[in-house]
Amino acid sequence: MPFKLALIKIFTVLFLNNFDKQYPLVLSANQHDSSISSMECKSNLSPDNSSDSNIDCKAAIGPMLGRWPNPIIVVGLPKAGTTSLNDYFECGNSKNYTTKDGKESLKVSHWMCIKDKKRDFCGVVIQKNMKDPNQKDPLFNTGDFDVYTQLDNIFGLGYGCYFPQVSALEEMAAAHPNATFILNMRDVNDWKRSMAAWGTLDLRIDSCGMLGPTLGPDGKERSMDEKLETFYFDQIKLVREVVKKHAGIRLVEVTIDSPNAGEVLEENFGIPKQCWGQSNKNKKLSPEKKDKSLNKLLEFS
Repeated sequence: MPFKLALIKIFTVLFLNNFDKQYPLVLSANQHDSSISSMECKSNLSPDNSSDSNIDCKAAIGPMLGRWPNPIIVVGLPKAGTTSLNDYFECGNSKNYTTKDGKESLKVSHWMCIKDKKRDFCGVVIQKNMKDPNQKDPLFNTGDFDVYTQLDNIFGLGYGCYFPQVSALEEMAAAHPNATFILNMRDVNDWKRSMAAWGTLDLRIDSCGMLGPTLGPDGKERSMDEKLETFYFDQIKLVREVVKKHAGIRLVEVTIDSPNAGEVLEENFGIPKQCWGQSNKNKKLSPEKKDKSLNKLLEFS
């Protein structure tokens, strides 16, 4: 275990150094404005991304795009399209769909936040906030991002893991009463497979106790498959329950492997569906298994 922990820490340092080189820290003094009118715009995006063409659009800026202190927060689980959602909003920025008079893009975070002008993992900062009895806002001192596409700290193996979208969802809703929650879902069998393939993420979060007790109500040991599936559907249920208690929260549900995922996002955020694409994709399950697990998700929904 000490050796694995050392490797994780070394990886973290190397990652942060490389991250800083690729994405220099730029702090903006701009004040975010939640009352931004729509504007006409053009983009060189093409439907198949294979050729240049102009697409007339109307950027749905304002209540459909969250601005601090009521941001857009992805509240589903990792390996369910968080990178793709980050790329979607960044694409909107690059094509000027999210700007106010072409001057102010959305500030988008993907599991890295800014604390005291320094980068830190969002999950680490939020966990510290939640341990402070005087701090009521989980997102305090995280960088005032307009979009948080992944909040969890998923290292595990003694390094720790923390899922704010599970442990601090109620507090986030209370502190940001007009925020937009994105509940990102996918084929549950694909999700379980992806969790296992992505650096044994399933084992890491299980080592943190995120997947619940080892034994089931019948006294028998629960399989990893059972624990993951319960965790997955419990999160969907939790998000919907919290949203019901907070009338000002807007919930956008998107199944990332659905053929209309891009259309759902465009309808809700005004960024064209051409900006949507599934990042970090792995091989798909067989059509038979995929149909079965998608039907299960639809039944649950």
